Amino acid sequence: MQDSKGYMWFCTDAGVSRYDGYVFRNYSNRDGLTDNTVFGSYEDNKGRIWFRTMSGKLFYLRGDSICGIGANPRITEILRNGIVSSLYVDAADTIWCGMIIGKGFFKIAPPYRSSDFTFFELKQCAYIIEIDKKGFIWGALHHHLDNKDLYPGQESFLMKCSKSGELLTKLSDDGMPPGSTFLKRRSGKYMTVCLKGILSIEAREIFNIPGTHFISLFEDKSSGIWTGTGKNGMYYFPDGMKMRKPLHYLKNVSVSSIAQDSEGGFWFATLENGVYYMASPGFLYYDKENGLSENKVFAIVGTDSTHVAAGMANGDICILSKDTIRFLKENQKHLGENPIYRFYKYPGNKEVIAGAHYSFSFSFQQKHFREYFYKAKDFNSFKCFTSDRTGYLWGGNYLFLAKLDPVKKVVIESYVSESRILSLYADSENTIWAGCVNGLWSFRNGKFKYHGADNPLFKNRIDDIKVSADGTRWFATKGSGLIAQKEKKLLTIDEHAGLSSNICRSLYIEPDGTVWVGTNNGINRITMKTWGSPVVEVFSSDDGLLSNEINEVVKTGNLVWAATNLGVVEFNARTAFSNQTPPPVYITSLEINSVKRTISDSFRLKYFENYLKINFTGISYKRSSKMKYQYMLEGIDSAWSYTSSNNLQYTTLPPGAYTFIVYALNNDGIRSTKPASFYFVIAKPFWKTWWFVSLVLVLFFGSVIGGVSYRIEFLKRRAIEKSEISRKIADLKLMALKAQMNPHFIFNCIASIQHFIWKNNPEEADRFLSKFSKLIRNVLMNSTHEYITLEVEMQTLGLYIELERLRFSSKFEYNFIIDEGIDSLSLLVPPLIIQPYVENAIWHGLMHLQDKQGELLIRIGTANGFLKCVIDDNGIGRKKSMEIKGERKHRSVGLSITKERLENLNALYQSKLSVQLIDKYDDFGNGTGTTVEIYIPLNINT
Repeated sequence: MQDSKGYMWFCTDAGVSRYDGYVFRNYSNRDGLTDNTVFGSYEDNKGRIWFRTMSGKLFYLRGDSICGIGANPRITEILRNGIVSSLYVDAADTIWCGMIIGKGFFKIAPPYRSSDFTFFELKQCAYIIEIDKKGFIWGALHHHLDNKDLYPGQESFLMKCSKSGELLTKLSDDGMPPGSTFLKRRSGKYMTVCLKGILSIEAREIFNIPGTHFISLFEDKSSGIWTGTGKNGMYYFPDGMKMRKPLHYLKNVSVSSIAQDSEGGFWFATLENGVYYMASPGFLYYDKENGLSENKVFAIVGTDSTHVAAGMANGDICILSKDTIRFLKENQKHLGENPIYRFYKYPGNKEVIAGAHYSFSFSFQQKHFREYFYKAKDFNSFKCFTSDRTGYLWGGNYLFLAKLDPVKKVVIESYVSESRILSLYADSENTIWAGCVNGLWSFRNGKFKYHGADNPLFKNRIDDIKVSADGTRWFATKGSGLIAQKEKKLLTIDEHAGLSSNICRSLYIEPDGTVWVGTNNGINRITMKTWGSPVVEVFSSDDGLLSNEINEVVKTGNLVWAATNLGVVEFNARTAFSNQTPPPVYITSLEINSVKRTISDSFRLKYFENYLKINFTGISYKRSSKMKYQYMLEGIDSAWSYTSSNNLQYTTLPPGAYTFIVYALNNDGIRSTKPASFYFVIAKPFWKTWWFVSLVLVLFFGSVIGGVSYRIEFLKRRAIEKSEISRKIADLKLMALKAQMNPHFIFNCIASIQHFIWKNNPEEADRFLSKFSKLIRNVLMNSTHEYITLEVEMQTLGLYIELERLRFSSKFEYNFIIDEGIDSLSLLVPPLIIQPYVENAIWHGLMHLQDKQGELLIRIGTANGFLKCVIDDNGIGRKKSMEIKGERKHRSVGLSITKERLENLNALYQSKLSVQLIDKYDDFGNGTGTTVEIYIPLNINT
């Protein structure tokens, strides 16, 4: 049975199977059936699929599961050992069932509980055929004439009942043959099939075959009648039994059921070999069971628009036409078997030349006469023939190429061939082209030429040569497919171009240039409107051929004939594969992020659920391998795409709204009437949603406003702080100036000058006074700048140290060391930074030395991005100096001012000026001096 969606359903003793043209989906007790033996299926007007089982229980398909009904216990109680023979659901959703081995029928009203069950008792078993528009029940009654032998004594009647169970009419009161099954035809008339034959009730005519039991009956859409038999296949009456000789199919099997699908294809359920499919009843088969003397047919040639001659391996020739076989008998029986390899139809007359072990010619009009070819008194064996423009025949075999007299059937000339000749063709210039085992040869004026030396393509074995009306030569090769040659152009048509096989055996070319190719894997039809763009269509056993091993193919009118090792098949090339039925298409499964989801019309997905795998199927049984799909993902695609695959994957889809749409296109390009589709939305991640963006914007602008406000307040405070720090630095500078020029120092300097004058040493007094005034001038000048060059700082510091040294009567020596690479003329340092530490070293370290010469070292270098100023003395050390200070209660004001000044400079310029003081000791713990390290950033001035 085919349901309204297009699926085929098959009932078996192992459950029920659904077929979509690609795979079977099997349902059994694991899916809800309690009885795996299923006798029949039925689709109601709601699209539910019902099943009746051996136990009598009824089931229906819901989604992908099978469900039983509540009335099943009541059914089995009524049936006992009986079987539900038929099932029908009316417009009111009421189930009506007939019974075998039971008297009557029953109905079950929705919702199908035991309380909804009603039994109608009759005197006979009942079979429900249909319920008409007026509500009358039509079916069959089986009356038991002999209860001891139930089936042989059964007589059958047509019946008409009311829905209340009242038997209103018995049609054919005299009864039908025992075991009859009734069929209502499209015309409204009834037929019945029984073990003995087929009977037309109105005409009371029966068709039977002695020894054949008929077990099934079917009427197709064209009113053709099909009947299945036990062990003898089925018979087909294309004209509805008007033709007394039906077509016979599937011999030796029992055909229990016959169905026709929406495309016109036929399905045959058998008791032995499962299910058979026939794409079209237009296929006719000729084999040994249908009258041939041999299945293996090597050669075939058309005689007119409806007849062909078939040459077989045993040497017989059959003239075939629709439904008829006529033998052309052998008149030289003493020759034994004479396998026929190839036919050649001699142009201009009805004579056919047979390439055979013993070659001969024959005419279709002469039923019993063959004229053999001789050389001297010996028979000649030729594989193939052709004729030149002068009327001579040429024959080729494994030894030589021969020129023959077509009338006398004798060899005129022969030329030894360098390779076995398999096919011949003579062109308009009387050049003989020979397809050989080792490739292509030509023969002209007594000489052979090997074309494989010029082109490797022509080294392939060539089994057939034909020329189309436009002059194109076609070569069927064994291994390289088909070669086309037009003037100097060559074209190879092989498996990559769509050919079913590269092993080509025969060619037939129509007047319009269509090329038919017989291969070891089916028949190929090639059309080429533009050179280099061939269109290949393949016909195989899947489409109805007897075999894929095609020995030769010819065409007569619209009929294609193929010689195979299993017989001859005939079909109409225009109608056999025509499929104008739009294929339905369904989405069968959906995976989102590799997780299967129930199919729905719409989905809303999270932002990370963006990997989709979609499986779909278009249902078409006629040449289903040619099915293609047209699809689009609206929201991404702007044009339709095409594929032969029935699944698609979409990865990393961005957020958005999408609609997936797919159509199926059958082998004739007919598109589905309605597409399969579903809508889905991939949500944006929360950080891309409007509320989150709005929140971020609010927070951002709030932060900006807060930040700007804070920055303004910060800059105000910073300006105030900077102003305060600048004021403090100015005060500190003045204090530093005062500290450097403290009254003691100035007083001592003046006293020293007076001392030199008293000593009547005006030169020293003048030199001292000059240095002192220069020092005062430098200090005053430097105090007005934030930074001064290292050179100026060293000059000022040198003047100060020199004055101190003179004042202390050269009690210490000093030395300046500036490392190479330091540019003292451009490097900037804060003024008045080093002097306080030098003063401290002289006054508190060197001044108190008693027994050794004082040494003061000032070294300028760099370290890790800093200018490193080292002040090293060999004085008494800070510890001893503190003891002396304690006695005098002296405090170094200059150092404390300098420390505070450094802190303010760091705060103002975000710099890292620092000072380290290192005490030096001898082995006995006595102070030996102090080292001061001042670190000034090299980029302080930037």
